[in-house]
Amino acid sequence: MDKRKIDIISIIAIVISIILSIIILLKDDISDYRLMKNKRYSLKEDIRKNSITLEREKNKAAGVLDMEKEVKGQNLFITKDKLVPYLINYVSILARRHRVEIVSLEPGSSIGDNTIRKTSFTAEITGGFPNAYNFLYHLEDDWRGVKIDSLSIDKDPENNSVNVRLKLIVLSLDKNKEDV
Repeated sequence: MDKRKIDIISIIAIVISIILSIIILLKDDISDYRLMKNKRYSLKEDIRKNSITLEREKNKAAGVLDMEKEVKGQNLFITKDKLVPYLINYVSILARRHRVEIVSLEPGSSIGDNTIRKTSFTAEITGGFPNAYNFLYHLEDDWRGVKIDSLSIDKDPENNSVNVRLKLIVLSLDKNKEDV
């Protein structure tokens, strides 16, 4: 029996030494596998985030194209005499799209020379907060010639909406018809 115990202990020692040798030899490979698995997960997460961003930008671009169609081919160079109707049309379309109501939109002072003009407008809108926020975001972001100079927001507790008063600065270019 002693020989049998020695044989069993020898076999167990050989198996343990083989397993330890494999673990030691594969330690770097196992570490690399875990690292690659983590990188793969990270890349999948980046792809998911980028696809969401790409879809959002596609929707935004489609919205801008729709708005450009609605404005019906207005020239990018807005002459002084066409600025007010163009801006009213633009703001009306944007307000409809974002489900806010324009309470008032009034032109203010205008400064500049014969080429570049800076005109101020005061406006008041009302609607739900997310809609008003999206309206204001797209008002500045879609057409680079419009900047919000100041704004104030009041909550209307009766109908759960906000009232936004803002001052807009609109840049316009006067170009001779020969240059266009």
